[in-house]
Amino acid sequence: MSNGANFFIIQSLLLFGEPVEIYAFFPPHRQWKLFGKSGQEAFPSAKVAERILLARYEAKYGAKPIGCSQG
Repeated sequence: MSNGANFFIIQSLLLFGEPVEIYAFFPPHRQWKLFGKSGQEAFPSAKVAERILLARYEAKYGAKPIGCSQG
């Protein structure tokens, strides 16, 4: 989901006038160099963290979070 879609969903939820809890996860990054290029990437990837967190949520609440479209 893109940041624009996340923004739209958050703004839509806020219209209900009820408290909304928003969580953010910032994975650690590692530097890399390859074939003359360099950069940094999340490690482990955000997808790995997402799978772990979704599994924990589903185990606790018996369902995925509202609006979750991850398989």
